[in-house]
Amino acid sequence: MGLTVALGIAFMAGQVFEFAQLGGWRPGDGGYRALFDTLVGLHGVHVLAGIGLLGVVLFRALLGQFSAAHHVAVTAAELYWHFVMAAWLVLLTVLLNFVEVAAAGQRLLQWAQTWAPQL
Repeated sequence: MGLTVALGIAFMAGQVFEFAQLGGWRPGDGGYRALFDTLVGLHGVHVLAGIGLLGVVLFRALLGQFSAAHHVAVTAAELYWHFVMAAWLVLLTVLLNFVEVAAAGQRLLQWAQTWAPQL
């Protein structure tokens, strides 16, 4: 569990570095950038909550507060962490595919404007 917390912290450090490289959002950046920043930022908040939750569970485990009969907090933290990680995979896939679909739609629109009769 300690390794999971460490990797979660490394993930968040990478996200902070990427956001610092991108710079702040400006109105001229468009809707996709606003959507991307919002969704990735919300995911980051949930990752931070998961790191905190796992940290508390790890601390309590080191104190010997869990047993085979008393482990609900461990299971809940595990399920939350897995949900947040699965959400990241879905979120990243959707956002990256959105860029491809939007680009294809733009190309189709340009083609249609070139070949369609003017109304």
